[in-house]
Formats: sequence, structure tokens, C-alpha cells
Amino acid sequence: MEEREWLPVRCCCTPVKILGFLSVPKSDGIGTLRMINRYGPMIVADLDVKFARCNGFDERAIYSEERPIEFWRQFDQDFMEVKC
Repeated sequence: MEEREWLPVRCCCTPVKILGFLSVPKSDGIGTLRMINRYGPMIVADLDVKFARCNGFDERAIYSEERPIEFWRQFDQDFMEVKC
């Protein structure tokens, strides 16, 4: 079974805002990640993984690139939305 990790999905306009967390294949790198929806409708997306500096810490995060929350919700069980 593939090892996975949860990365925050940050708003591209307001990076301190987290839209939710996306389960992705485990990796130590940054760059482009090809994500294929495992549970819902067929979606293939190239996601931008970068280092984000938040509260004095660096973390790997996915930037939303102006994709609306409805896009992320399509990833079903691989996406946990943050309700604010």
C-alpha cells in the first residue's frame, strides 16, 4: 500500500488561510504533483507543492492557484475541508 501524508491546501491570495488538507503520496520534495482522484469523479490535476512560512515554521503546502473550494471538495475522502 502506498504511503500517504496530509498537506495543507493554502489560499493563493491569502496564504495564512488554509482551505483544508489533501492526502497525497508521501514525498520530501517540492514542485509539481500529479494528483488523481481515487474515490469520486475522474480528476487529474497538477498541483504546485511549495514551502510555506507560517508562524515562523516552514512547511510543505499545496497552493490553491485560484481553484475554488468546490474543486477541492471533489477529491472526496482525500480532502478534509477546514470550516472557519
